[in-house]
Amino acid sequence: MRITGKMIFAAAATTLLTGVLVTTGNPATAAAAPPDTFTKSVQSYLDNTNLDAYDGAAVWTRDGSYADQVWTFDRVATQPDGLGVYTIKNTRFGTCIAATAASGKVQLAKCDPHNLAQRWTVDTAEDQTEILNKKFADTALQANGSDQAVTTEEQGDGPNNQLWTFYDK
Repeated sequence: MRITGKMIFAAAATTLLTGVLVTTGNPATAAAAPPDTFTKSVQSYLDNTNLDAYDGAAVWTRDGSYADQVWTFDRVATQPDGLGVYTIKNTRFGTCIAATAASGKVQLAKCDPHNLAQRWTVDTAEDQTEILNKKFADTALQANGSDQAVTTEEQGDGPNNQLWTFYDK
C-alpha cells in the first residue's frame, strides 16, 4: 500500500482527536459544578441549631422551631478549585449575611454581591461544610451555642462548630 500525504494528515488528525478525548476525562467522574442558586436551612453540626435571622439584623443559631431560618445562596463566582462563592440571603428579610471582622459577630445587611464581607465559599458537594468568608481570609462562620450570635472565627478554631449541613425545612 502506498502512503499518501492525505493518509498521514488523517492519521495525525485521528491521533490529535484521540488525545483530546483522552485528556478531557470521563464526564461521570468529573466534579459537578456548584449550583447557581439554592434555598435551604442551615444547621450547625455542633448542636443541631439553625442559622436564624434573629431580629432582621443579627444572625443567631436557634432551635428549628423558628420561622426565619431559610436562606437563598446565590452564586457570584466560582473558585479555581471548583467551589462556589455565594451571597447568603434570608428569605424573609431579603438581607444577606455579612462578616464584620476577622473575629466578630456577623450581621444582616442589604445584599451587595461585590462586597467581599458578604461573599462566602461553600462546598455544596459535602454533607458537612465550612462556610468561609472571602474578605477575612481563613475565617469561617461559627456557631456558638443555642440562642447565641453567629461569628466569624479563624478556620479550624472550633472544627465542630464551624461545620454546617444544608436541608429542606
